[in-house]
Order: sequence, then C-alpha cells, then structure tokens
Amino acid sequence: MGTRLYVNLSQVYAPLYLQDSLKLERDSIAIIPLIIYLSGFGSSFFMKLLNRKLGNKITYLLGALSAVGASVWLYFGYGDTFRYIEVYAVAVLIGIGGSTMLITSLSLTSDLIGNNTSSGAFVFGAMSFLDKISNGLAIVIIQDIHPCVWCCKDCQWYYQYVLVFSCGGSAIFTLFLLATLACSPIGVKTRSGIARSNRAVEEINYKNNDGASHLGIHDNEDNDTTNLIETMSSVN
Repeated sequence: MGTRLYVNLSQVYAPLYLQDSLKLERDSIAIIPLIIYLSGFGSSFFMKLLNRKLGNKITYLLGALSAVGASVWLYFGYGDTFRYIEVYAVAVLIGIGGSTMLITSLSLTSDLIGNNTSSGAFVFGAMSFLDKISNGLAIVIIQDIHPCVWCCKDCQWYYQYVLVFSCGGSAIFTLFLLATLACSPIGVKTRSGIARSNRAVEEINYKNNDGASHLGIHDNEDNDTTNLIETMSSVN
C-alpha cells in the first residue's frame, strides 16, 4: 500500500508541482516525468542482481531510502539552481526509488505466498483492492484541502508539500513495515508450522491406510464366501 501510494502520488502531483510551484516551462513539464519513467525503467534491469546479492529486504531498503532522499531534497531545494538543474536529479531519485520499491514489494509478496499457490490470487487481489482504496482516499483528501493558488504567498508551494509529506511519509511508512520483517524469514515455515503440516500429513496417511485395511478385510470376506459356495457346489 505504501509503495503504491508513493508511486501513484508522485506520478500525479509531479507535473502540478512543476507547473504551479516551480513555474517551469512546458518543455520541462514533459521532460521531467519522462526522466522519472526512464530512470525507473533503467533501474529495473539491476533488480535481479541486487536481489541475488543483497536480498529482497536490503534492496527494498535502498529503494525506500532513495525515495525519502528525493522528498528531503524537494523540501530543502530552492533557487534557480534547484529549478533548472537539481530538479532533474530529484526526478532520477524518484524514478529509482519508486521502481525499486514496486518491483521488490511484488517479489516479497511472491515469497510470502511461497508454495501456497491456491491463495495467491486472493493475496494479490486483496493487495490491489487496498491499493486502489488508499490511493483514492489520499487524492480525495489532498484535493479537498487544496487552497487557492493565488490566495496567499505560500499557497503556490502546496504541491511541494504534497510530494514531500505525502510521498515521503508513504516511503517512511514502508520503512517501518520493513523493520517489522527484519528478523522474520519470508516464505519459510516456522517449526510450529512444520509440525502442524507433518501432523496433517500423518493423519491423511493414517486415514488412507485405515481405509485400505478395511477394504482388505472386505475383500477377504468376499473371497471366503466365494470359496464356501464353490465347496458346497462341488459336494452337491
């Protein structure tokens, strides 16, 4: 949820920030979102290598730190140097952070499902439903408290605060959730879970063997009956 919030909110409000807050030209409004997409696309080629070398959790941590770093840079950036040069570096950080977090979160979800493939559709469906609900509520709240751009001197920086606090807050929220999983192996059963699975297998095997033994008894009874009938027939 936090990952989708960061990615979607940054995509929605980055052009508005460039237009209303920084007052950039129309070319920049098109170029900077393109840089975000291209940097995210380029970083996706390194995900497999990073996941193999560092693991999913460390890779996700790097992506979240990149996202938080972009929000901090947006908060402290000012002046013409930031408007015309540094904002492109911020766009690269946003793209790398969002892409890394999104790809790694899907990988973590797959690891969490593990061999329980029967529940995979439900997990991804519930996750997608929660993502859409949270994004919709966030955008409704942001737009509902949106001030008039010309109402006050600082109102033009509203979209900067959205990118800083909404997107940065989403990334920090994912870091807290990642911290709860730091010492927990994902996709690996605990001893108690393995014990329960073994007991379930033993019960199934016992029932199958018990049924087979009953079937063998009935087969023996049928054979005895057949032999008795043949004996009586031969005597007659």
